[in-house]
Amino acid sequence: MVAPGTYAGRRAFDPPLWLTRKGLPPSLNGIDDPAFVHETHVNRRDRGVEIFNETVRMLGRQFNMVLERPITFHFVASQDYSTLQDSVLGMHRMREGHHEIYILQGQDGDDYWAVSAHEFGHGFVAEYGKISSQLDNEGFATWMEFKMHMLRGARTIARSFIDPEEFFRPEVYEKGLRKMIDLETRGGELGVFQYVTTGVEP
Repeated sequence: MVAPGTYAGRRAFDPPLWLTRKGLPPSLNGIDDPAFVHETHVNRRDRGVEIFNETVRMLGRQFNMVLERPITFHFVASQDYSTLQDSVLGMHRMREGHHEIYILQGQDGDDYWAVSAHEFGHGFVAEYGKISSQLDNEGFATWMEFKMHMLRGARTIARSFIDPEEFFRPEVYEKGLRKMIDLETRGGELGVFQYVTTGVEP
């Protein structure tokens, strides 16, 4: 469980050895995976925690991503929306040596999976990142959303992330994502993690 919970990890990010391919995944050309199930609105806290935990597990398995510090998860009710301040759907912050992750209840299920990945991405940068700009930080977190959709088999949604005609976000998210996709095109997924954890482009 994440509320609160700890994911014991290593002192430095250690990417899997197979994480070396270059270019974007060829599966983006296909249709949604037959196993993909669209999730309706997430209104129950237990389901919200379950999705967040599964997001952490899936990204952890895929990219060997583990947060060393404890995570406290907040499932924010719409009446407590002000807790998120200027954030629309979620927020990450470090407080007293641990991660606090806030996600708004009642949003579309596919968005909920994406926001879980986004905030987990911010947590990863907080522990291992050597990047400091908002563009890079939001770009990596948004790239995590892209990867989460791919892992779930939601290729139609994932394709919209790489199509400038379909992806509409505030500039810092859009430009940041474009930068991460460019890094992935040049250096594969490992190139993205190399940049985020060392500040050196592939």
